[in-house]
Amino acid sequence: MGTKTYVPLSCRSGLRRFRSVQLALILSCSVFLFLLMPLCRLGGRPSGHISVAVPAPARARGGVRHGPAHLYNNTLYRPETQGAVHPQFDFGSPCSGFPNTDDILLVMKTGASEAYDKLPTHLLTSLQCLPDFLLFSDLEQQMGKYHLHNVLDRVLDTVKSANKEFELYETQLSCPVSQKDCTKGLQGAWDLDKYKFLNMLVRTWAMRPGRKWYVFAEADSYVFWPNLVLWLRTRTDPDSDLYVGNVALADDFPFAHGGSGYVISGQLVQKVIESIPGLAAKYDAAAPTMCCGDVLMGKALAEVNVTVKHAFPMFNGERTNTLAFGEGQWCEPILTLHHMDAEQVGQAWQFEQTRTKNTPIQIKELYHQFFAPNLAPTRDAWDNLSEDVCYIAPDKQSQDEADVELKAVQKRQAAKTPIERDAHTSPAACAAVCEAAGLDVPERDWAAQTTDEGRAKLLAKLYGLESKAAADDAAAFHGKRSCFQWRHHRGVCCTAESFKLGRPRRREKSGGSPWTSGWFVRGINDWIKAKGDCAVRWHDPE
Repeated sequence: MGTKTYVPLSCRSGLRRFRSVQLALILSCSVFLFLLMPLCRLGGRPSGHISVAVPAPARARGGVRHGPAHLYNNTLYRPETQGAVHPQFDFGSPCSGFPNTDDILLVMKTGASEAYDKLPTHLLTSLQCLPDFLLFSDLEQQMGKYHLHNVLDRVLDTVKSANKEFELYETQLSCPVSQKDCTKGLQGAWDLDKYKFLNMLVRTWAMRPGRKWYVFAEADSYVFWPNLVLWLRTRTDPDSDLYVGNVALADDFPFAHGGSGYVISGQLVQKVIESIPGLAAKYDAAAPTMCCGDVLMGKALAEVNVTVKHAFPMFNGERTNTLAFGEGQWCEPILTLHHMDAEQVGQAWQFEQTRTKNTPIQIKELYHQFFAPNLAPTRDAWDNLSEDVCYIAPDKQSQDEADVELKAVQKRQAAKTPIERDAHTSPAACAAVCEAAGLDVPERDWAAQTTDEGRAKLLAKLYGLESKAAADDAAAFHGKRSCFQWRHHRGVCCTAESFKLGRPRRREKSGGSPWTSGWFVRGINDWIKAKGDCAVRWHDPE
């Protein structure tokens, strides 16, 4: 039976005519829908030989078309970088050019106090393209579909009770709310981290044995996967006892710096675990007397007669704004960076996704993308990390007030040129040191100039003459530059043999001495021009 329709008695007088009109409308709509159906097949796309014109998408304000949902303006694209990156960021297929990592496993270490600050950006960027990886922490947690394994849950109770850093660990385990609420102000994360390294190594082999290479990184490390995979496959031997990274020293003992990332071959992982019974427990007991977990890792591998190999600057402990650009860090490819915050991780991934080249990324590309657009002669309230050579007034008060680290690299008063003897007096006098580097400045001409402007003009003139004389061999003058930037603070001038962007630096207190930093822009640009378009300079482990 059909559904009954109840009509009020007061409306029945015109019912027959209404029904006839209704029937005509239904028949007309049915015919229209029948004719329209061929156009609605396949999700609205025309089928067969029928073609339908699709209107162009409407333009947004400013003449920009509304594209697909995965296509956006590339925020890294600007006039200074338009040759290096594409104007739009298409993340519809972010892993289409990602290298094959089937025989490589990433092992990333973090902590409960930082995991939610650092890991999400990794998971949204490069880690989405890895078929497999392990995340180890000091608390078992779930982050979406990703699991964080508690790598300290097998540390002996005797070790936990004897070391106060495990108070933080126990607080984390018993926390009924967010970890930040429970652990705010508590100390111990750094010391707790030491116990993770060897436990992580043992658990990795138990969970994912048989890989050719194991890449170990921190939650604030960034890995350039296309470069690293290419380097591993062409420059290393997986059937060797490989332990390679950015070598650091602890009491003259060499080890791979953990934050820079390091690689251990599968063969070596198996060897050290099978050669040292109770490996993790042994080094848990030794951890309280050691500074760091990466030193413990080096000590364990030394037990099987393996010494770390050096591959700097490819494995690098700096971030994009503290990376030193210059001789030895220019043509080389970059494999890792460290101390990268979430924003910088996102920017590095975006750069990889949108760059116009498909060759290995060289360190110089990071300069052109992240530093060059912000290069300026001076920046106030800024520290560009110039600390290679320092110039301090010779009087006792100045020497007493200067930092010990800066006094250790100061130039002796007797060895200073007339320009260098005044370097500490002002930012302009400090800048003159770099501008005069490599020039023969007559002492009489320099003494004749009584203003900063006059001295700057003199140095610019002499630089121009020297540049003209070296026109046929730019490397003879520009390529040998030894001073690129300077910093003036509290009456101390320091210069650098490389160039870095640095970071903001406010006055420590009201009335404190300002931080002023500067770059010899002309000298930097001429040095870059002299270097030319250099080929990728790979380093073998050594």
